[in-house]
Amino acid sequence: MRATPIVTPGDSHSTTINRMARFAGPRTALLPAFADSDLPLLQGTLDGGGPELEDLILRHQLGPLWHHHTKAAPFAKARVKAAMVYLRQLAALQAIDDLFTRAGIVYTIIKGAATRELIYAPPALRVSADLDILVAPDQRVEAARVLMASGYKLLIKASNVSHEILLTNDLVGVDLHWDILRPGRTRVPIVDGLLTRRQRHNGLWMLSDSDALFLMLVHGAISKHVAMTGMGLHRVADIALWWQQRPVDWPVLHDRLAATGLKTAAWTTLTWVRMLSPTTFGPLVETAIDSVRPSGPRAAYLQSWLNRDLPARLAHLHAARLLAFSMFLHDRPSDAWCALKGWQAARMTSATDALVFGSLAD
Repeated sequence: MRATPIVTPGDSHSTTINRMARFAGPRTALLPAFADSDLPLLQGTLDGGGPELEDLILRHQLGPLWHHHTKAAPFAKARVKAAMVYLRQLAALQAIDDLFTRAGIVYTIIKGAATRELIYAPPALRVSADLDILVAPDQRVEAARVLMASGYKLLIKASNVSHEILLTNDLVGVDLHWDILRPGRTRVPIVDGLLTRRQRHNGLWMLSDSDALFLMLVHGAISKHVAMTGMGLHRVADIALWWQQRPVDWPVLHDRLAATGLKTAAWTTLTWVRMLSPTTFGPLVETAIDSVRPSGPRAAYLQSWLNRDLPARLAHLHAARLLAFSMFLHDRPSDAWCALKGWQAARMTSATDALVFGSLAD
């Protein structure tokens, strides 16, 4: 199995080799996410990678997936812990479904807690730190009130209160969202459509397949900056597994990306996934990548960020990363301007937003 070369125009041979070496470990850690990675390959990879590879696998929450395929002892503890956490989270989701149904709150599970139910077997192979739940903006306060009445405690982060809050009890944490991104990041409002198209799966509400993949492609780019340390390799595994296991209605998804002004964000995420995937995966996503590719100069600029993993290496320079990378993920300058205004407005109104929920604790 050969890795996908990372080559950009003007690269010297030595530069290409250096970039290949930079991503060799992450590509190796992701091997179980691809159907053509058989047991001899995985076992030989572990034997050759040693403790350094084991540490990388565990840091990126891929231990349970490796244990499922290899039964390797270094990942047994992570597998057991993931199973225990999953059972607690599943029980919490079932209870929340009952609470919200009785209260008339329309919701859908989003992100990792939903993805694992659809493409991981068993679902506990995919670690999810908390439960992400989306509700309509006009039901956000009632949803928080219902959860607090059932024993959850409210935690407010000023940086996120424009679109989400955190509620926790002794066992699980719930990120309650009323938008998938900070206000202004999408060209048009999308929450109503996401909730209208939701589907019932194993007794819980989840996004439609196209909406779930849409969220994978744009959220990792916008909120996690397509960074090795921010996005994490487990989210790359999600996209790779989804593409191999579930039908992708690309025309529908393409139209959704175009309507929201986030084709470039999707291109960046897909390019990142292809960079960390074996060559056999490339043909599966090539048509999609080509259909959302931005202009040549912008594509080259964003590619240079990915090649050097600059979003991760510059994580301490938040404002610079926002202006020099994140804003370029929007399709038009007007989209980026709206996103920047939304970010500024959210900073100014964070105290007021916090008071809306803080009053529930009184």
